[in-house]
Amino acid sequence: VGITDEEQRESEGTTSTVDSPGFMSLFAHKPVAVFAMMFAWTVSSMVFYGLSFAAGNIPGSSIYTNSFALSFFEIPGVVSTLWMLESPMGRKGTTVASMLVAGVSCVAVFFASSADHTKLILSVMGKLGISAAFSTVYMYASELFPTSNRTKGMALCSLSARVGTFIAPQIVNMGGGIPFLIFGALGCLGACTSMLLPETRGQRLKD
Repeated sequence: VGITDEEQRESEGTTSTVDSPGFMSLFAHKPVAVFAMMFAWTVSSMVFYGLSFAAGNIPGSSIYTNSFALSFFEIPGVVSTLWMLESPMGRKGTTVASMLVAGVSCVAVFFASSADHTKLILSVMGKLGISAAFSTVYMYASELFPTSNRTKGMALCSLSARVGTFIAPQIVNMGGGIPFLIFGALGCLGACTSMLLPETRGQRLKD
């Protein structure tokens, strides 16, 4: 009986390998979308953790009440995406809308009166919006990158988010309403750049 080619390769101790695409191949196709997604992760993480860190900067209530309210309303923010992602809004519309809600709310905190609980209510709206955005970009990114590069793409986005997390407390340390103005401006900018992303709802995943 003759020896097959496969058996011959095994006997020689050689195996066939499939070359994995390099890291820079992430930017070979639609680099603008990749940078937009990275920025979306950075903004989502920065505003999400920044609002939590800024609980003591919200006048009108104790830091404990503020922290509880900001944490509790993460739940409806995340749950709402279960419907929005499969609605006509899709991934792109959900990301843009939720970031815009967070951005406008945070900017409004800067200009709102400190006499009542207005700042807390607006901060809670911002946390709800950014919670929805943060949970959305996880699914969005996994659908944006092709299978051959998905792991690298998700790692790059996660790295971008950690940069936002690192910067957030530095902004909060500015004190007063300035952090909310910065978080709001970044949220609105993130909504604008997310409009550059392609819609992936109902689309076949790329190989």
